[in-house]
Amino acid sequence: MVLEEVRDDYLKVTNGSVEDALIQSLIDSSLGMAQYHTDRTILPETWRLELSSFPSDGRILLPLPPLIEVVSVEYADEAGDTQTLDSAEYNVKRVYGPKAQRSAITLLSGGVWPSTYSSDDAVRVTFRCGYVDGSVSPEVIAVPALLQQARRMLVEDWYVHRGSTEAGAGLAVVTNEHTAIKLFQAFRDIGRAG
Repeated sequence: MVLEEVRDDYLKVTNGSVEDALIQSLIDSSLGMAQYHTDRTILPETWRLELSSFPSDGRILLPLPPLIEVVSVEYADEAGDTQTLDSAEYNVKRVYGPKAQRSAITLLSGGVWPSTYSSDDAVRVTFRCGYVDGSVSPEVIAVPALLQQARRMLVEDWYVHRGSTEAGAGLAVVTNEHTAIKLFQAFRDIGRAG
């Protein structure tokens, strides 16, 4: 979401850039809330998953879908030296799209994970995740419209109602925030499968 688009086209703020800092902070907060409630990474980011050893079931399940790419799989060998696992030794089951589930790294048929040094971060997987269209170069951000709309709803709600929302006796009020959280939850439930 771009500040100018939200300010001018969605909020229709008439005083121009006077409230840009506030609106930008609301946009940033909506991203944090979207990521929290969906258990996904919305914009492209690089993360590192640390494990105490390679999994006994042969599958490393990566959090924060959708996966863009696995950058590297490193491990501390039995002597404690850092090694990089050759990408030809494993497969990446990359699940992508608006409703992508968690992706996984698995060994090739007949492969065996190397032995590791005993430490909490003996295995380190660096990966990129977020919503992008990788079919074009350079890749472009491609966040699903439903997630974008839910974020806009949050920004509008927070901007218009800068304090608590009150309703008269007997009136039920469903705020944009409530609706946006419901939309985020739909993405979270999908991402937990797999």
